[in-house]
Amino acid sequence: MKKKMIRIAIDFDGTIAESAYPGVGKLRLDAKEIINKLYDEGHKILINTCRTGSYEGDAENFLRRSGIKYHYINCNLPEDVISYGQDCRKLSADVYIDDKCLTGLPPWKEIYNILQERFVSPPKHIISGTLDKIDFTHE
Repeated sequence: MKKKMIRIAIDFDGTIAESAYPGVGKLRLDAKEIINKLYDEGHKILINTCRTGSYEGDAENFLRRSGIKYHYINCNLPEDVISYGQDCRKLSADVYIDDKCLTGLPPWKEIYNILQERFVSPPKHIISGTLDKIDFTHE
């Protein structure tokens, strides 16, 4: 079964690199390996940052020097712009990875597993379009 491709918007400061704005912090543990794995699996990687001008350039230089693969920074995929007939300010993605999310940023290896479970692999409880008995009770 072919895996589903998803569009993943990833924040820069605090998510890929430790927060040190206007400087650039150290690369977060496992960020490069997981982002590159997702890229190599065919997912679209969009870097989402509030940085502009030379500060955005600092982020781009960091990504390049660190060997982190991505498709676009602060830009929607061209095929999405064509499909929707406009280029909105918010990046169009299937999932957003950001240290500012309500529950905080899990470790990158956990992020990878969550993406696989929720977006890429078919749910384990679905077999040929029918649901297995799922126990939702808490012990």
